[in-house]
Amino acid sequence: YLDALALAPTVGFFGYGLGSFSRMGCLRGFEVHNVVVQAFVEFGWFGGISFFMLLTIPFWRLFPLARKDPDVGFMFVLCGFIVLIDMVHGGLNT
Repeated sequence: YLDALALAPTVGFFGYGLGSFSRMGCLRGFEVHNVVVQAFVEFGWFGGISFFMLLTIPFWRLFPLARKDPDVGFMFVLCGFIVLIDMVHGGLNT
């Protein structure tokens, strides 16, 4: 995370490109294991914010419905599971 946060001010609007974090980090060939931080480094501020919105808007839209309908609640939990798995394993280019 420290490498990704150190690169964050220098990524610019469109970032360094897909797969660039594994070449630029202190451990060559390893990802940051957090897809949101990786999106900021590889796709820049525009791509990072867009990716973050892609992950959060479904939760925002499903939450009121999930409290009333168990089927929508299942979709809410399923979206959460997918996001958590991506946060742990990382890897936008896999």
